[in-house]
Amino acid sequence: MYNGNRIKDQLDICYQNLPGSLGPEEVGTALDTLVVRLEPDILLLGEVDSTLTRSGCPDGYTWIGGKLKGKTEKIRVSALVKDGIKFKVMMFNSLVPAVTIQVDDWRVMGIYREWALQGNQETKGREAQLERFVDFVSKWKSINTKRIILGD
Repeated sequence: MYNGNRIKDQLDICYQNLPGSLGPEEVGTALDTLVVRLEPDILLLGEVDSTLTRSGCPDGYTWIGGKLKGKTEKIRVSALVKDGIKFKVMMFNSLVPAVTIQVDDWRVMGIYREWALQGNQETKGREAQLERFVDFVSKWKSINTKRIILGD
C-alpha cells in the first residue's frame, strides 16, 4: 500500500492464522513472536478467537475485533495496528468473519472463511458455505474505495 503523506512510503500488512485450539498464554506468546519477527504495521489474524488476541495484544499495538453478522462471541478474526498508524474502524457486517479498517484511502480487511461457522460442524455443508460466501462477496463489491483483503 503506497501513500506519500506518511513517514514511510508503505505499510507492512501481514496475515497469520493462529490455531483456534491455542490457549490465552500460547496466543500471547505467538503474538509477541510475530510482532518482534515481522514488525508489521498491521497484523491481521484468523482462526483464533478475537477475545484471545485482545488479551494477548502486544505493547505498541492496538487491537481491533472482527465482526460476524448476528454473532457477538467466538469471532475468529481480528487485527493489531501499530501505534502511530492513523486508522478508522469500519463496519462490515457479513456471514464471513471480517475485520475492516480505513487507512488513508485504503480499506484494509482481514477475513477468516470458516469451513464451519464458528466451528459448528452442522454448518459445514457446501450450501451453507456458499451462502456465507455469496453474502460476503455482495457486500465486498459495494466498497467503492481502494481496498485490500487478506485472509484464509
